[in-house]
Order: sequence, then C-alpha cells, then structure tokens
Amino acid sequence: MSEGFTPPGEQVPTYQDPYAANPGNGGPSGPQCARLTASQRVFNLVGGIFAGIGIILLIVGIAVGLTSLDVGAVLAFIGLIFAVLGLTLVITAVRQFRRARELLEKGLPMTGTIAGVQENLSVAINGRHPYQIRCQVYPPGSENPQEYLSADWSADPTPTLTATGTTTLPVYVDQANPAVGYVDDSQLRPR
Repeated sequence: MSEGFTPPGEQVPTYQDPYAANPGNGGPSGPQCARLTASQRVFNLVGGIFAGIGIILLIVGIAVGLTSLDVGAVLAFIGLIFAVLGLTLVITAVRQFRRARELLEKGLPMTGTIAGVQENLSVAINGRHPYQIRCQVYPPGSENPQEYLSADWSADPTPTLTATGTTTLPVYVDQANPAVGYVDDSQLRPR
C-alpha cells in the first residue's frame, strides 16, 4: 500500500492540536500564561526601591534647594540618578513580561526540541551565571533551525528536564519577526 492511504472502514488518523484548548488565539491561557520570573521580580523590587528613594531625594533636594542651593542641587541630582536607575529596572522587567505575554497570546505556537542548557554569561548574580534552556524550531518553509532561549533559571534545569523526561517545549514565534520567540517553560518551574 502507498504511504498516506487509509483502507476503507479504518479510522483515519487525525492531528491533535495541543493548543486546541484555547481556540481564540492558539496560545495557553489561565495559570500557565506568562508569569514574572524570579529575576524580573528582583528587578521590580530593586527598581521600585531605587525609584522610591530617588523620588524622595529629588523632592527633598528641590525643597532644600529653595533655602540652600548647593545642598539642594546635590540631593536633587542624587535623587534624579536613583529615580532614573530604578525606573529603568522596572520598565525593562515590565517590557520583557509584556513581550512574553504578547507572544503567548499572538505568537505562532510551535514545538521546540531541547538542544541543551547553557549559562547566560551576560548576567552574573552573586558571581554565578543563571541558566537558559536552548530550543530549536524549524520555522515553516525553512530548512534551517532557529534557536530560542528560555528565561533565566537560577539553578541548572537539567535535573528537572531529566526527571520529567522533557525533550520538547512549546515555543511561540513572532510571525512578523521569526527571530523573536518565547520558550514556554512554565510547566517545569515550581509554582
């Protein structure tokens, strides 16, 4: 018999779409939707503290500046630096979170094969580098795989991947820019 031929009376195999549970947009919803990672929470906390201190120093500096220009200017300048740094941290974390949520909602859902785990050498926390899961996806119409990285893990995720037997992860690819994607590793992370 030729490949793809189903004899009469036999059940025709059908493709089961893993994203059919959410027919609206193909992405997951509810508890498995994008959550802030630990690093994003830390950036928000530290950024919020810096921004708060900065705004207070800025206000005090302006108030003191009405009586003593030298001291007020120094306090206002320090406050401005703290506020800008803090707001930059918060805005960066919020943008990453929104981008992940947008890709979960509107991105092209694909299955990525785990190609390995690597350290993220661009970040160091207490002298240690976080880990990322590398996934490869073959975009439609391409023979070359595109590689995507998960969000940072504070510990090596290899034992978790081995214990759960996970070899693939959902990857949501930006349809306008296939170089941008989000690896959904939420089912592996502790809740």
